[in-house]
Formats: sequence, C-alpha cells, structure tokens
Amino acid sequence: MPTTNITPPELGTHVFASDGEEIGKISDVQPGYFQIKKGTFRHTEVYLPLTAITGTALGGDGVMVEMTKDEVESGDWSQPPATDTGSDETALP
Repeated sequence: MPTTNITPPELGTHVFASDGEEIGKISDVQPGYFQIKKGTFRHTEVYLPLTAITGTALGGDGVMVEMTKDEVESGDWSQPPATDTGSDETALP
C-alpha cells in the first residue's frame, strides 16, 4: 500500500463519523494515529489511525472519518492502533 502524506489534524478539532454524527474532539495526535475524547461528563478515549480521516466535515467544522458512529462505538478502539512495520500506514482492524 502506498504511503499517504496526511496533514495531522489540530488538537480540539471536532471529529464526525461518516453518518454525520459527532464522535468527539481530538485530544492528541501521534505518528500514525489520533486520540479522540468522547463525552462531556464521563470521558472515554478512542484511538483511530490517521488514514481513517476522509476529509473535512461539511461546513469545515472538523474532520470526517470513514466509519459510522456505531462502528466506532462498537469497535475496539481503546488502544492505539498497531502499526505495520513495513510501511508508514497504520492498520485498521
């Protein structure tokens, strides 16, 4: 798979699912993945690969990822994704 040059998103950027639902805000960015803080009172954190970002959300208010909110919430995103040592890409489960 070819290496993709992805501009890392800024901290505090809103993250929206492919179904338009807001997932949360970016709280950390590392090589290959970013961390999203979800919830207002009871915070949970999820880690998604940078390659999950498909573009800017409608209106430019954040970034859009390739998964629905249900897919993010039902998936195991509680740890940073494993990286493939053969490339700069981060693997989706």
